[in-house]
Amino acid sequence: MAGGDIIRPRSGEGHKPRTSTPLGDKIALIEIKDAGHSWAQTLAGFSLDMSPSAARHIFRKRSEYKRRAAASEDLSAPRLCRSYFDSVSQTLWDWCRTLQRVGERHLPASGGLLEARARRIETDLGVEGFKGSPHFIQNWAERYKLHNVALWGQGGSADIEAAAASISEIRS
Repeated sequence: MAGGDIIRPRSGEGHKPRTSTPLGDKIALIEIKDAGHSWAQTLAGFSLDMSPSAARHIFRKRSEYKRRAAASEDLSAPRLCRSYFDSVSQTLWDWCRTLQRVGERHLPASGGLLEARARRIETDLGVEGFKGSPHFIQNWAERYKLHNVALWGQGGSADIEAAAASISEIRS
């Protein structure tokens, strides 16, 4: 290495990892600063390790955070997860909950069924630019904490351990 070469860290190396701050912590920071404290006092009294620039950024957006807190948004949530197509997303969720309430058991809904229903909702609501892709359905299901489960009946009663032994025999 030559005598004046500077060794620079790669992208992301040597930097503090980015973290999300819950809405409740943002409101607490705003209240401490609104009480008339300096930035040094505010950050010293704040429980999270935060840079002064991040704290100032939160303080600049205080009206938005106060509005969200007044709207009874979850204060423990680090960020607000919204869909670009809120109306389709909410209507699809209402439809899915209706499916769950039918009868005494849950009806399985495949990704294809959800995609088709989302496209029909989009048509009914007149939403522009919506495609109802598998990616949208995957994100939607994650947002509403939906997941795949084993079906009941013959499909749910399969002997998985015996099948695993048979599969290893077949492979060999």
